[in-house]
Amino acid sequence: MMASGVNAMKKTLLITGAALLAGLANAQTYYTEGHADIGIGHDGTNWDLHFHDDTGMTEYAPEDVVIVAPLSSQWATPASNFGFTGVAGGGSIFRLRQTAFAGQPFLGIGTEEFLAPSASYTDSDARLNRVFGTNAGEWVSLELVNVTGPGVFSLWSNDPDGSGTPLVWMSSNDGISSSDRYVAQPGAHDHANWGFSKAGTYEVTVRGKFWDGSAFQTSDNATYTFQAVPEPASMAALGLGLVGLLRRRNKKSV
Repeated sequence: MMASGVNAMKKTLLITGAALLAGLANAQTYYTEGHADIGIGHDGTNWDLHFHDDTGMTEYAPEDVVIVAPLSSQWATPASNFGFTGVAGGGSIFRLRQTAFAGQPFLGIGTEEFLAPSASYTDSDARLNRVFGTNAGEWVSLELVNVTGPGVFSLWSNDPDGSGTPLVWMSSNDGISSSDRYVAQPGAHDHANWGFSKAGTYEVTVRGKFWDGSAFQTSDNATYTFQAVPEPASMAALGLGLVGLLRRRNKKSV
């Protein structure tokens, strides 16, 4: 009877262990620090919106990664010009910075893999003149489609023209419109600030768009997941992220 019970226990443990490993294999990868990019790729035929790990030189599908804004990313907004973040001046948000900061994700936006034949045109968006000094060029847009989460998501650049005000690309504070988009040029790489007004999980859905000379071409939607998570919860997330590496797709190792 005892031997039979031990064997049954071993069998149960093996089944439980196998189920646990299967669950871990389906876990997502948690991005907690280092350099990475939201990639906007196009090979001339197909779009490829992805997540590019610049440290491991590996690409992931958007749904396979959770981008973490840790407790150390909390930041008090200036007294004015930052209402778009969803908090009053001096209020606290979670912010992934435009410049590298130790122990935090350094998240950029890259179009190095954008190889589609695009055409120059004059865009009416005045923000382009602040960044590029002109509204004419070959533009690749990352458009905001939807945000779900406990607070406001925003994306902005630090004062690019010395005017003293930030350049706001996206903000869900006042709803989402056609003006909620980040604009770059093919072959570019840049960084901006990513803001989250409250702790919690955000799903940010975007799509790519460009002008090919005769029509605008638009990608399918891609959803990126962000977690503004104070410690120690983020440490638990990191633990899951380590096993989440098992799910690495290694789609385009460079």
